[in-house]
Amino acid sequence: MDIVQKARELGFDQVGITPATPSSHTPTYATWASAGYAGEMSYLIREEALRKRAGVAELVPGARSVIVVAKSYSTKIITTFSPQGSLSYRTGYRMSSFR
Repeated sequence: MDIVQKARELGFDQVGITPATPSSHTPTYATWASAGYAGEMSYLIREEALRKRAGVAELVPGARSVIVVAKSYSTKIITTFSPQGSLSYRTGYRMSSFR
């Protein structure tokens, strides 16, 4: 069975598969963490956490791919149209706009 199809059957809203290579965002995350933006969530800035976010090989040695799934917690969708013709929708506390 197709992985994406199975994930959707299980109720996930988004599904992605990506190579298990080091993240190109690691330096940005490290800068964010060292700037204190984690607030009281100290678990986000522990050395072990930073290493794990740098690459999945830290978690699963030999991994070649990563399957990422997402599930929206919100069931309420509010849709609005602006006079300029752009579409915005809000799901829970998230706001997204499309033009």
